[in-house]
Amino acid sequence: MENFEINVHQDKRDGWKALTRIELNTKQVLKISTYKPMAPGKGLRTQASVFQVEGGFERHVLSYGIAGDFSKTLIHNLPKRITEVVVREQHNQVFTTPSFLDALKCEIQKHYEAQHQAKHGVKQEASNAL
Repeated sequence: MENFEINVHQDKRDGWKALTRIELNTKQVLKISTYKPMAPGKGLRTQASVFQVEGGFERHVLSYGIAGDFSKTLIHNLPKRITEVVVREQHNQVFTTPSFLDALKCEIQKHYEAQHQAKHGVKQEASNAL
């Protein structure tokens, strides 16, 4: 079991939110956040995004396809009200579903391997064999 902390708080402007940070390695952090999307978005969304850590700062590059950093909507529901309990329950689904985090990490690894392959034109395993 991994060691991480779930932070649930209320923002005056945006309401209840939850955030979990998981270090993937020394240069990447996975942030899983649950929040109410800005208008015109509706409902409650749980999102996974990978941030690059450089010089003490975290950055996330948005792009379509494999060009940017990994980002994926994990859960999107339409609750009647977005309360602390609703946010906490939806956010916890990611961590209580067996093997969900492991599968997500595999998906993240494949994303960056595809990026590497597109950039260098060869599979990473093949370049290691040379």
